[in-house]
Amino acid sequence: MAQSADNGIIAELDRAARLVGGRGFAAALFATAFFVAMLFILRADPIFTIPRSLHEAPAQDFIAFWRAGVLALHGRAADAYDPALFRKDFPQKADLLLYLNPPQFFLLIWPFSLLPYGSAKVLWMALNASALIGAAGLAAQRGLARFFLFLVFLLLSPAAFASFLAQQMNPIMAAGLLAALLLARERPLIAGAILALLTVKPQFGLLIPVFLAARGEWRAMAAAAAFSLLFALVSFAILGADVWRAFFDSFGGVYSMHAGRMSRDAFTIHQTIGKLGGGPALKLAGQLAGFLLCAAGVWIAARRWRREAAIGFALIASAFVSP
Repeated sequence: MAQSADNGIIAELDRAARLVGGRGFAAALFATAFFVAMLFILRADPIFTIPRSLHEAPAQDFIAFWRAGVLALHGRAADAYDPALFRKDFPQKADLLLYLNPPQFFLLIWPFSLLPYGSAKVLWMALNASALIGAAGLAAQRGLARFFLFLVFLLLSPAAFASFLAQQMNPIMAAGLLAALLLARERPLIAGAILALLTVKPQFGLLIPVFLAARGEWRAMAAAAAFSLLFALVSFAILGADVWRAFFDSFGGVYSMHAGRMSRDAFTIHQTIGKLGGGPALKLAGQLAGFLLCAAGVWIAARRWRREAAIGFALIASAFVSP
């Protein structure tokens, strides 16, 4: 009986391996997962360090999110777009962090700022880990072995390690985009609501309208537009016009400062061209060319490929063209 169960698990793992690109590709993914597991063991101190206060925190993006929530709770959300005021209480090692999110993000992040920084960080990591678990379930659809396989590849991926190391929200964005695209045809209102929430990081959704248009899923696109407008209006009503004015004013200040700075760990098209010596015009041209090329690819994939494969390509392309 036990041998029969073992054979069933092996057979399911074999089917799952074929699903992710064959045994060779699955072996490469397992090797990568082993390497990342070693990174978690040897290099993950900043991830699992729970500081007692903001001043003891390692330099991670969540510092910016938590600080923005604190300012919103004190009625000073507009100060988040002023680097000098925003960084006032930062530890020295995090003195380059900026707040780059649109105002509606305040409505989602402020509950974390009700907690001490260390507790908020634990909750933030749990939310991102849950997002990866949800993404594995969405991708696997059915089959326990397949779900386990995908979960291993996601949790022990270089992308997951980098996101947890920097305490970003990329796992939440990835799971949200995957859920929205899977639901767009059958549940357009839910898909639209998810996409509206994801406008807090608009750079990751540049190719989503291309995918929806190519698939003819206009109801989901209309729902996303309507809910996004509603989300922005609610933030305007709660936070006030000054916050939105500060956000738009930051395009010529904070955003320009961030775009012009070369970051060691950033590998966007824009950053890569800059590191190779390209000037502002060349960086902009390269970013635009990359977007147009990937948009064409997403359009063709959405029109010709089966849905799941087209969604996978769209998500990869969206990450690639993100500025």
